[in-house]
Amino acid sequence: MPVTIRSEDLSRMTPRQRSEAMAAALEAPEGHSRAYAVALDAKIRSYEARYELPTSALPAALASSHIRETAEVCDWLFWADVRERIGQARPE
Repeated sequence: MPVTIRSEDLSRMTPRQRSEAMAAALEAPEGHSRAYAVALDAKIRSYEARYELPTSALPAALASSHIRETAEVCDWLFWADVRERIGQARPE
């Protein structure tokens, strides 16, 4: 079963809990990780549309104070990191 984490729960997680959630996502069976990656892509695209910014430009936007580091932006960074790790763990 794919790992599901609501954004509001994510904001309450400790760094250790976030790491455990990421590890669980990476251990998902092949079919589940593919479905999870598709769902994450959609989630990430929604952040990109809302902020009118590609994820690849987010670190620079934060560094230049173009975007403030809010809980939502932290969620975006987290999910982008999870997606990248899934891609590294299971090349498709």
